Amino acid sequence: MPTYTTSDTMVSKTAVARLVADGLAKEWRNPRTGAVRHYIDTDGLGAIIGFEQTYYHTGNISGVRYVDGDGDTVTVAHSRGYRRDDKTFVEDGTVYCSWAPYGAGIAELVARKLGEKEADRV
Repeated sequence: MPTYTTSDTMVSKTAVARLVADGLAKEWRNPRTGAVRHYIDTDGLGAIIGFEQTYYHTGNISGVRYVDGDGDTVTVAHSRGYRRDDKTFVEDGTVYCSWAPYGAGIAELVARKLGEKEADRV
């Protein structure tokens, strides 16, 4: 079971609905509990935090970048890239993320960026 970091900043239902409408998140409902999660894919992370990941012709990760809360581009070593088993999702307004390069709080970064984007739309 992966370890997830969580956000302290809550994401509004409107922001989550906009992610789904824009095709940046997909809804999943737990068949036993009925809990709803909205999974954000790498395209969604690209739109939210400027996430970019490049690959060698072999399919291995060659480079990773994202934009932090200060607007600075952070370059991450290829060995710390976003892997297939890494997940980012929103459940009950909290962002969960299993990817934390160098201990970065990606879940909190995603939540804050979503809040900023929602505030810009109002």
